[in-house]
Amino acid sequence: MKSRHIYSVCLMFCLVGLAGTLRAAPPDDQTYVYEQKNEAEEKRRYLVKLNQDKEKCDLAIINTKTLIARSKNRPYLPEIYLRLAELYIEKSRIAYFLRKSNQADGGEQALDQYESNMLKQQAIEIYQRLLNQYADFAYIDKVHFFMAHEYRELGQIDEMIKHYQVIIAKYPQSDYAPEAHLLLGDYFFSQKQDVDQSTHHYEQVLKYPQSPATGAAKYKLAWCRINLVDYKGALVLFEESVMSPQAKKDLNIDTYRRVDVRLESLVDMAFCYPEVYKDAKPEEALAYFKRYAWSRPVYSTVLEKLAYRYYVKKKWAQSAAIYRELAFIRQEPEKLLEFAKHIFECVQAIGHYQNAEKDVAIIVRALEKQKFPSMWPRRTKTS
Repeated sequence: MKSRHIYSVCLMFCLVGLAGTLRAAPPDDQTYVYEQKNEAEEKRRYLVKLNQDKEKCDLAIINTKTLIARSKNRPYLPEIYLRLAELYIEKSRIAYFLRKSNQADGGEQALDQYESNMLKQQAIEIYQRLLNQYADFAYIDKVHFFMAHEYRELGQIDEMIKHYQVIIAKYPQSDYAPEAHLLLGDYFFSQKQDVDQSTHHYEQVLKYPQSPATGAAKYKLAWCRINLVDYKGALVLFEESVMSPQAKKDLNIDTYRRVDVRLESLVDMAFCYPEVYKDAKPEEALAYFKRYAWSRPVYSTVLEKLAYRYYVKKKWAQSAAIYRELAFIRQEPEKLLEFAKHIFECVQAIGHYQNAEKDVAIIVRALEKQKFPSMWPRRTKTS
């Protein structure tokens, strides 16, 4: 009882002290003024760049239309039409961001979309002309794919589905076929909550092993398995997605362009791992994720998810052990405070305190780093 009391008092004292330290010494007003000026200047530059891009796009559209008028009956005419459609799409994006950036409150209004949507419609009309007049065009699969994308942007989902299905049925060897399956799978998964249909389309993507879409398909298939409470199957798919060489390739689809599928798969492995390996010891979990993590920051990211997952499931010993490992890896005072709080709660729930000295040392280190940062050398990217 005595050791329990001492541990609780020491740890709570350190936590309160660190929290007060982190709240202290707010930055002076001049810092905020400087940042606001920078933000205004950045916005001004951004708007200048958008207007310059819009002027370039307008000029390119005029020149492309002139070239079309001079190229009647030429074999390369369909390619020029395709370029014109792409220019309208590019201008639609610029127009949208220009109007949105000029809104004082930063909100989105109907007019923000109006000009952009009209330009998209002009692009679709050109795509339709290509389908009607140049059915043998070498890039007709690309035309269908781009049309589907714009119909999705306009909210015309039935038209989107139709064009993806045309690619799948008529051009199964096209590079766009696996991506069409992937996007149809996403539609059925997120919009229709139809796990069977989405699973079908994701599995079709796997028939194209060289496609960059395969990593994303395995990731999405894993979530289909989770919806079916098949955590073991999901974990295997996440593992395959992380290790897939295709997952490292850029997937040129708007909804995936800013998504690191490998990282998302690794992080979501932490969701499944406690379900599959219910009796795994903390050191086994650490070794498992260390095998798959490709950098120290990535390892830290997945451990945070794993530690919290154990915490939510009230696996106190595992959660505390993972948080202790994180406290060794991460050196920011704010993070050390967060980890220490979780460790304290886990240890209180467990009821024994054999790691009291180590746990209090974590808080002390956070206090020292906050109060005396010059004493602690900066960690380099390679350290």
